[in-house]
Amino acid sequence: MTPFFTIVSATRNEAQVLPRLLESLRSQSCRDFELLIQDGASCDATAAVASSFQDALPAVSFVSGLDNGIYDAWNKAASRAKGEWFLFLGADDALYGPDILLRVKDALTSAKANINGGGLSFAAGGVVVVSSENIPLRYISGKAGGVTACLRVAAMPTPFPGLFIHRSLFAADFFDPALKIAGDYDFLCRAWKDDTHALKLPFLVTSMLDGGLSTQKAHEALCCKEKFDSAEKYFSSGWTPENRHHYLRTRILSILYARFPAYAEKFHAMIRKLRGKRPLPVANRPLPPFSPSNTPVFIISFNRLTYLQKLIAWLEKNSFSNIIVVDNNSSYPPLLAYLDALPYNVVRLKENLGHLAIWKCGLFADTLSRVYFIVTDPDILPMNDCPEDVLLQFYNRLIAYPHIAKCGFSLILDDIPAAYPLRESLMAVERPYWNVPLPDASGYFAPIDTTFALYRPGITPDNPGWLEGIRLAPPYAARHLPWYETGGVMDEDLLFYSTATKAESTFWTAVDADSLKRENLELRVRIHELEQRVDMLSQNFSNKVIILVHKILRAAKKKALGE
Repeated sequence: MTPFFTIVSATRNEAQVLPRLLESLRSQSCRDFELLIQDGASCDATAAVASSFQDALPAVSFVSGLDNGIYDAWNKAASRAKGEWFLFLGADDALYGPDILLRVKDALTSAKANINGGGLSFAAGGVVVVSSENIPLRYISGKAGGVTACLRVAAMPTPFPGLFIHRSLFAADFFDPALKIAGDYDFLCRAWKDDTHALKLPFLVTSMLDGGLSTQKAHEALCCKEKFDSAEKYFSSGWTPENRHHYLRTRILSILYARFPAYAEKFHAMIRKLRGKRPLPVANRPLPPFSPSNTPVFIISFNRLTYLQKLIAWLEKNSFSNIIVVDNNSSYPPLLAYLDALPYNVVRLKENLGHLAIWKCGLFADTLSRVYFIVTDPDILPMNDCPEDVLLQFYNRLIAYPHIAKCGFSLILDDIPAAYPLRESLMAVERPYWNVPLPDASGYFAPIDTTFALYRPGITPDNPGWLEGIRLAPPYAARHLPWYETGGVMDEDLLFYSTATKAESTFWTAVDADSLKRENLELRVRIHELEQRVDMLSQNFSNKVIILVHKILRAAKKKALGE
């Protein structure tokens, strides 16, 4: 019987790490696969390890002999494969969970039934890179759109250990055995014809250990050269002036790391400092655990039912399940009934502790000190086109920028109605948050209070770096719903809220002349609170955007007071 999947792995003296891959395959609920191990004449116990799993897996083929590198080994294995879909994994890789192959098979079977004209060639899932302690270091999402554009600029568009490839592509296009690192990129340049024959898998497929050949500084120049050569061969876009300069820099660094490994990192850090670049991440620094599927999401609720319903619907749609609603002593009967019916953890406080309720109440101190967590007001609603990997992208930035306290959404400003009474004042405060882009243009360094963000463990409002944040750029963006309340007839929800809310519990909401007056008082209270925090922050950091926000808040306060 023809298996649905063929898993291919090349090995050479991998006895210590191979059980990681084999254990993950043994645990799979879907048994419709074969495993082909192409061994490069190992002289350790690799063969014995593979043999010990022979009875635990549906089908295992272990062939050993000399080869010319990983891509030559993959070619040899692919030539004897029987499966319909191929997945190429390293000996130290592991499938992300016991249901991965089942989920992929269901997705491919469903997509095949719905495809018009032609079949699928690729199914692209995500990959998590982990430390030896199995702590996530970064996430790479699968990509099935815009792939050719990535390939043209010599960028790997989707992680190869998460990519399922249809067997029809190996009728002619095998891997180039002359390449040492970028043979997977070269293969995609030849084989990926268009995006219509690719399926994106919206989940993680593979967990891979950090430290592979392609990620080592000593081999970075060779990786660049092979990719630039391939991009030049297929698209005439590889050796641009910019890429030549990039290769020269990486060549120097690769020589440094290869010949002086004990001192290379210090020299590299000095070079970056002289060039005004951010410091290198601290190697082997201890990291708290992180579980995307179990990250706590704290929603601070007060007398707004509609907003809360919309936010929870979005969270459920995007597979957030560990939701904790912390209610600030609400009194709106429909909201109370909704909270009673929620299948999540609802904590009702006996007083209104404001937007810092989860810290002030003291009920979550242990959780907040141990794990990454999300805090949000209920009136923040992510955009409909926000990608499903948003939490992973938040986490990636916290790992890349150790001094940042939290990472969250940017707030859309362009579509705020002109009729919104505080639009201009709002713009004056919010625009500076878009002024200091990240080096990769994926977001902005900007203060974050309690809008939707992922926090580091142990972050509290009295930390000097409390406001230090990153806001991701669209499509990782959200709307602050009160900015879209422009007047007219108020629904029951808003009417109750506008009459029951105390001055200190809301910000930037105005629906009529009376509420606008109330907002004036609320604005003063809020500005004073933020001003105190920015004062503290500006004493410790020279970030220009913080100083700019500080000045804007002072000016807004003077205007509000009529000074």
